Order: sequence, then C-alpha cells, then structure tokens
Amino acid sequence: MIHNEANVTADNAQNYNIKDFTSYTLHKARQIASGMLVTVRNNLKSQLKIIKEMNDHDTAEIVKIITWKEKMKFTVCGIYNPPGYKNLCLDTLDITSATVVIGGFNAASPNWGCNY
Repeated sequence: MIHNEANVTADNAQNYNIKDFTSYTLHKARQIASGMLVTVRNNLKSQLKIIKEMNDHDTAEIVKIITWKEKMKFTVCGIYNPPGYKNLCLDTLDITSATVVIGGFNAASPNWGCNY
C-alpha cells in the first residue's frame, strides 16, 4: 500500500509500524500535505527508491517500490502531484508491463469544471 499525504515525520514514524508489514517512509516536507507511507507484506522482498522529494522548486513526490515474489519482480510507483503543479515528468520511471503507477495526481480537467 502507498499512502499519500501521510504527514509522516521523524518524530511520529514509529506510530506507523503495522504487524506483518515492512514500512517505508518519505518524511513530510514543509508543505502541510506531504510525505508518503509505503507498506509491504513481510513475506515479499522489497526495496524502496525515492525518485523525487518535495523541495523549494518542486512540490511533487515520487517513490518506487520494487518487490519480488519468488522469481517474479514487479514495481509500484507512488506519486503525489499537488493541485496546480503542472510540471510532473514521469520519463525517469522506466515503466514496463510489470509496473503499476498509482497516486494522487490532482489531474483537473475543464470537463469537470476545473479552470486551472
């Protein structure tokens, strides 16, 4: 599971430990709604890669969790794209047929009455 806008900090990260799961965190940045919590069942081998963290010039967050079950490898990319941020680039994710991309894209559309 990937939870966007989790508000995980160094001080409260221990509160997010879930039995039988490995927890990875991308700690909250300055912005109120930021940070990610990634949980993977302990019976799966996994590795977290932080692709993008929030900073002064870029407010998007992207993590990649690579998971293996027996001989099968699959990747889940978790993305948080804040409202109004229009420079999200996914070119560096190396998306294959064994990749799932999920997240909060805040992809507004004029068809839904959004004008930004």
